[in-house]
Amino acid sequence: MRLEIESLQQRLKMLFENARSCIVLATLDGDLLMFNKSCEDLLKKIGVPIQDNFNDMLTLVFDNHQGLIQLVINAVQNDDVAQGEFKLKNHIDDSIYWVQAFILLTKAEDNVEYFQIFLTDISVRKAEIKVLSYKANFDKLTQLYNRHATEQKLE
Repeated sequence: MRLEIESLQQRLKMLFENARSCIVLATLDGDLLMFNKSCEDLLKKIGVPIQDNFNDMLTLVFDNHQGLIQLVINAVQNDDVAQGEFKLKNHIDDSIYWVQAFILLTKAEDNVEYFQIFLTDISVRKAEIKVLSYKANFDKLTQLYNRHATEQKLE
């Protein structure tokens, strides 16, 4: 039994450390308890140093940090998962980064509550959608709205 538990613990550690998504465990006050390398990489891309408290980093990291806070408040009140897409502030260059955020309130065995935060970089997907939207709504030759887009704008 002990070997099974140790094996499971090793697998969970491997999943956490090798995840492509940023995974954070924080107290309700925002104190960072754990985070993986993907978090370090994401913050490095946008030029934000890791701090001891997630709340202190919100204004540095998220373009609409108030929207994120409100989303979490509403989710907690409804015993739900906070999820949404958020633009990040880039302090290095003009590159645009987007993440899909999932924030869960989790209760441990000792009834202490924590936030589990998952941030997945969706920047490539957002850029692809922007290109497809442009192709769907603009004439290739004239660069003006096509018929479909014009009709939608008039409605």
